[in-house]
Amino acid sequence: MFNTYKRNLYKKGHNGKYLKDDFGNNIVVGKKMCFYWYEEKTDLNGNLLKVRKYHMPPAWINSKTKLREYMNSFKVKTDSLNNRKCILNFKEFASLIIKEMQNSHSKGTRNNYRLTINYFLEFIGNKPINMYCFDDINKFKNMRKTMNRRNVKESSNRQANEPISPVSVNIDLRNLHHIFRQAVFYDYLVNNPCDNLEPLPIPQKPRRIFNNSDASKIINAIKRPKMKAVAIIAFNTGMRLDEILHLQFNDFVFSNRHTIFDIYKIYISSTNEEWQKYEFEIKGYIRVENKPGFTLKDYENREVILTREVFEVIFALYNEMVNSKNFNLDNYIFGKLYNKQSASHYLNSVIRKLGFPKRQYVFHSTRHTCFTNWLHNGISLDNAQKMAGHADIATTSGYLHPDIEIEREKINNIKYSTL
Repeated sequence: MFNTYKRNLYKKGHNGKYLKDDFGNNIVVGKKMCFYWYEEKTDLNGNLLKVRKYHMPPAWINSKTKLREYMNSFKVKTDSLNNRKCILNFKEFASLIIKEMQNSHSKGTRNNYRLTINYFLEFIGNKPINMYCFDDINKFKNMRKTMNRRNVKESSNRQANEPISPVSVNIDLRNLHHIFRQAVFYDYLVNNPCDNLEPLPIPQKPRRIFNNSDASKIINAIKRPKMKAVAIIAFNTGMRLDEILHLQFNDFVFSNRHTIFDIYKIYISSTNEEWQKYEFEIKGYIRVENKPGFTLKDYENREVILTREVFEVIFALYNEMVNSKNFNLDNYIFGKLYNKQSASHYLNSVIRKLGFPKRQYVFHSTRHTCFTNWLHNGISLDNAQKMAGHADIATTSGYLHPDIEIEREKINNIKYSTL
């Protein structure tokens, strides 16, 4: 039986600690709808305890109605792991974890876990879940990184004896860490054997960027209007492709708390001269948020500055779609016409036709281009990190590509004499 409650959200400073008011209390910035339930659990002495469990839903839940819908899909199974008394072996436990991931993870993620489990059973063997130790996980890591590719699907140029990518090994280690963490949670283990295991170092690939003339060529070469809009948004905001494809008109917020509908009302009641003057002064930002069925890579919601070029593109799309029969502000702007795979395939094919080397320049290079231009034009690393959605500022600093011509001009401005 679920019960709802409101959880306070506290304001944090740059150091991650809660900020306090003059009276020493944490500063409350809002409340969030959450829920809890009770589970029975036996302690070491055999006494039956009633344990209160909490769950904090995703950020898109902001009303009781949405919370109720989410609670109906959130189920605590009666045959869940914490009700089982016997000690399970790794294969049995992992299969139960996969079953519990049915409603919370995609099919591709579950298949990835299954692949990890099969490799682990092949190299280490199937033992009771509480019999594994750090040495077993380390042995798996060393054996997995010496493997060769068993099947070649990506390209005919790839050789079957090519060593496995360190990224693949690290994904396997992350999956194992999650499985054993669940074993700790359900009291099958005291400590996670994957703790303190170092992932394999991953060599940093060179980040390729487009210059301004290349960006114009790419945008002009795209024939599909909506895909051209996607490219313009990517170059201006640095948003990832799947983030752009999940944009809604309500994600665009303007000064004075205006929505795009408010802007549209001003547009239809203004003359051309009045609108041009008003349009030039428009300021706003884009909310990049977690949504039902879509989670951001770093999970944290963020805001990106709305440039004038992006506004013109989005407003033109709104103006075109507002009179359609099934128009709804909550619908995705780019609809169900594109998914990430088909959109990426089309945009990358445009880049190939323009003569850019394969695999070196891809659509994701628009993100690198945007951040490089930001940093070279004086935007601080801190602000660039927030708008990029990077968890680590070192990732953002990697976009400081050297631009010899820009640096030449700066160096020429340094004078040591009057000669």
